[in-house]
Amino acid sequence: ILGDRDRSDACDADEFLGLLDYVRSKLAGITDAIISGDIRSRPYRLGKKSPCAQCGYRSLCRFDVTLNGYNIISGISREELMAHRQHVETDEGKP
Repeated sequence: ILGDRDRSDACDADEFLGLLDYVRSKLAGITDAIISGDIRSRPYRLGKKSPCAQCGYRSLCRFDVTLNGYNIISGISREELMAHRQHVETDEGKP
């Protein structure tokens, strides 16, 4: 029993596999960008949150939001996650 699904990050096995597929596809995209030579410093911003204020490497990366801009990310709903999983399974020829 997962409790109130609308107010919890708990998931069943199929949703967890969907999450893993989604993360794999994101990592593959990042890897392809790096291999293609895109090594820009682009920290994320999720709403008003960014890791920059707590980062111990600010003096090394020298990220400047006015010049570079954040990598704006948004959350993903369960429905979007499962739709992504269905798309991946269809592309791989799974039922």
